[in-house]
Formats: sequence, structure tokens, C-alpha cells
Amino acid sequence: MKKIKIIFASRGSAAKTIACYIAKKLQVNDDDVFNVSAHELNSNDIIFEHLILVCPTYGDEELEEGMENFLIKSDWSKHIGLTFSAVEMGLYRGYDSPLLGAAKIIQLFLNKQGLMQSTNTLSLDSVPSVDFSILEKWLTNNFRNHEK
Repeated sequence: MKKIKIIFASRGSAAKTIACYIAKKLQVNDDDVFNVSAHELNSNDIIFEHLILVCPTYGDEELEEGMENFLIKSDWSKHIGLTFSAVEMGLYRGYDSPLLGAAKIIQLFLNKQGLMQSTNTLSLDSVPSVDFSILEKWLTNNFRNHEK
């Protein structure tokens, strides 16, 4: 069993809804789900083997401030070789390219810190509502062997 932590950035409720849905499906405890928009957090404060980051896209290649602070202010040296997944949210039918979302920044940053992305990025429509069928398929395809 991999120790999974879920980090989300949200001022509204969409990212929290998605993070809690992922936690429920993967049987991740509530105390392993963190809102970095509401509480300052550093990667040194958490122990994980796999990190799932859920972040809204604020325009082309822009991160929510709490997620950006979490990434930049953390010391990633003790997490080298560990894995992560990125879920970016937004209105993806309206973007010229899905490559301009928040996950691109997360992926490039964490790869430079020595972490490895172990799943495909999920670009999830969350406006006007969350597409849970796509989220469910992504979870099934990427975490079917995860057991609590």
C-alpha cells in the first residue's frame, strides 16, 4: 500500500470536492487531504509515497497562489524519487490548448526537484460542473492496484 497524500488549492469548492472524491475512492484518510489555500503547508510537514495535487487553472499557465507557495517554499530533497499525479481543473473546452493548464507548471517543477509523475495528467472540466465520469475513469486506470 502506498501512502497517498492529496494536496488541493481552492478558494471555492470545486477543488475540495474533487480532492474529497479522490480521497473517498482511494480510501485516503481525511487528515491526509490538505487545502494549501487555507493553511500554509510545506512538503516537510507530510510523509508520503505518492502525492496527488489538485489545482484550478487561473488562465494560461497560472497557478493558484496557495499551490504556488506550497511548491516554491517546500524542501523537496527528502522526496526525491517519489511519485506524483496532477489534476488540473478549468473550462478545457474553451482553451486553445490543454497544454496551458496548471499541471504543466506542477509537472515541470516537481520533475526538476526529482519527483516522478506516475500517471497522465487529468485535465478536468469543472465549469459549470465537475465531470465525475472522467475522474472515475482516471482513478480506475491509474490506481486500480491501490489498497488501503
